[in-house]
Amino acid sequence: MLSTKQKQLILAILTKERGRLFSKYRGKLLDQTIADLSQMLRNEQVNSNGKGFSNVVSLEDRKKR
Repeated sequence: MLSTKQKQLILAILTKERGRLFSKYRGKLLDQTIADLSQMLRNEQVNSNGKGFSNVVSLEDRKKR
């Protein structure tokens, strides 16, 4: 099992890879993987009832840095 921070890091890397113009990994599989990982993170956030998310880095905060 991956921790929430690890999943967020993987999602950030995959999203960055999708944005590259000449990436050989672009396509439906990459898009589906990003969508699935995003859904997993949303589910964890909803099901956590506020526990454990106080020190999790938001992906939106990462983009601003």
